[in-house]
Amino acid sequence: MIWVPIAGLTGENIKDPIDSAKCNWYKGKPLLELLDDIPVSEGRDAEGPLRIPVLDKMKDKDLIVHGKVESGTIRLGDKLAVMPSGNLA
Repeated sequence: MIWVPIAGLTGENIKDPIDSAKCNWYKGKPLLELLDDIPVSEGRDAEGPLRIPVLDKMKDKDLIVHGKVESGTIRLGDKLAVMPSGNLA
């Protein structure tokens, strides 16, 4: 586990390193550098379990959910459920 001190109100340690006078215990990189260093897997597993993280939603006549397929494949006729509610999609 990594602890990264940040201050959203002032933006400290998000883009630029935090001043050691304000946070003498932290010697690591700022948050954005840490996120940039996370390795990204090559491609997605089309045969893996279906995973679609929800990016946005809105309520019109029905519930509309936007997401991106991270793994797996959706085919015409597949039955989907939105979790954790279990509502059918």
